[in-house]
Amino acid sequence: MRWWPAACRFGDLVRVQTGSVWHYGVYLSDDEVIQFGPPPRGELTPPGQIRVCSTNIEDFAGGDTVEVALLSPLEKLRRLSPKRTAEKARARLGEGGYDLLHNNCEHFAMDCVFGRPSSGQAEAALSVKGRPAEVWLSRIPETLPDRAVVPDEREREILETRDPVLKRQRRWDWEVLSRLVQSRFSTGLGSLGLEKNQHGKWVSPRLFVSLAHSGDWVAAAALEEPVGVDIELWPGGDRAGRKALSARMLTRKERGRYASPELPETLALWTRKECLFKRMDGSSFEPGKIEAGDPTVRTFVLAGVGFVSVSTRSGRPVRLRLWDGGEVRDADVREWSMP
Repeated sequence: MRWWPAACRFGDLVRVQTGSVWHYGVYLSDDEVIQFGPPPRGELTPPGQIRVCSTNIEDFAGGDTVEVALLSPLEKLRRLSPKRTAEKARARLGEGGYDLLHNNCEHFAMDCVFGRPSSGQAEAALSVKGRPAEVWLSRIPETLPDRAVVPDEREREILETRDPVLKRQRRWDWEVLSRLVQSRFSTGLGSLGLEKNQHGKWVSPRLFVSLAHSGDWVAAAALEEPVGVDIELWPGGDRAGRKALSARMLTRKERGRYASPELPETLALWTRKECLFKRMDGSSFEPGKIEAGDPTVRTFVLAGVGFVSVSTRSGRPVRLRLWDGGEVRDADVREWSMP
C-alpha cells in the first residue's frame, strides 16, 4: 500500500498526519469522513469519551494534507466494495471502546475497508524485539510548570501533599512521564486512562508506567509490558545507618554474600529490589524477601548522581535518557554488575 495526496473518492481509506502520528478515516464525501474519534489536536479527549464520528474533510484535515491509500492490485481484490465499506462505517457511528494500542482509528478504518482491523502504528509500538526500554531521568528545576495535570485525581494528590519536597517530586515526575509518553507513543497522558489501583500505584489499561524520585532527581518509564524503575542518590549517613539498612534489606541468602555494611553495593541492591517490587506490583515493599540477583534487572551508575535500576518482564535492553525540560539526550552512565 502506498499513500499519495490524491483526490478522494467514495470509500477511500484516508489519513492525515497530526504531530508524529497518523490519523485514519474513511472518506465518503467532502461532508462525510467517518473516523474513530476526531483528529488528536489540541486538548486530548479521554479514551472513554472517544466515539466513532463523522466530520467534513476540512475538519479531518485541520489544514494539513490528506493522503489517500493507493492500493496494489492484490489489495484491490481483497478490499470490500466501497458500498460495503460505507455501510460498515456508518453502522459503527457512536461506537466506543477506543484503545490506543488495540482499537484505534487505524484499526477502525482498516476494518471498514478490508474487513479486518489492523494497525501498523500499534504493531510497531507493541514490538519488543530490538526496542530498548527507554527511561527518562531529570533533575527537578527551580521553577515548576504552573498548570494542572491529568487526571484530576493526580492533581488532587499533588495539591494535598504536605511535604514540600515530595510535592515538587510528584509534580515533576508527572511532567517527565507526560513528555516521555508523548515522545515515545505520540499521545498524551489523558488518553491512557490512568488511575490508582488498590495498592496506590498509578496504572493504565494501555501502557505500564513506573515513577521514582530521590532528592532533586526523578525517573519515569512507560512501556508495553510491566516495568519498574528506581533511583537513589549517593548515600550519606554513618556506618550504623548503613548497617541498619543492610540488615533490613538483605535476604538470608544475601546476608552471607554481602556481610559488610561498608559495601557501596548496599544502595545498588536497594534499587534493584525496589524496581522489582514496582514491576510486580505487590501490596507492600518487603526488601528482605526479594532477591536482588533477578536477571531481569539492569543497574546503572549515573555519573555524579547515584544508582538507577530498571526491571522489565522480558529483561529487554534499557536506554537511559536525560531530559532537562528541553533537550533529550543519552545519559552518562555505566552499567553496574552484581559482585
